[in-house]
Amino acid sequence: MSLLANLDNLQWEPVLLILGTAAGLYCLPSIVALVRRHPRSGAIAALNILGGWTVVGWLAAFIWSSWSDIDPDKRRHVGDNRRPHSDTRSP
Repeated sequence: MSLLANLDNLQWEPVLLILGTAAGLYCLPSIVALVRRHPRSGAIAALNILGGWTVVGWLAAFIWSSWSDIDPDKRRHVGDNRRPHSDTRSP
């Protein structure tokens, strides 16, 4: 039997599910940075894409995307179109 004959009998749903899950996990640092509106999300995505194939590069991108270097009061949440609130009370 040839290799192509074996591909015809292959069930593609589990293969596609595994590949999609692997791609999602591979891009997880970039997704976290974008959702958190990290100010360095472009650099994190570049590190993730270029160095994520190594375990060290992926871990560095994931830790960097999770590290908070922005003020939580100024961060907007996903789906929140309002501006961050400011305290207008006088002292």
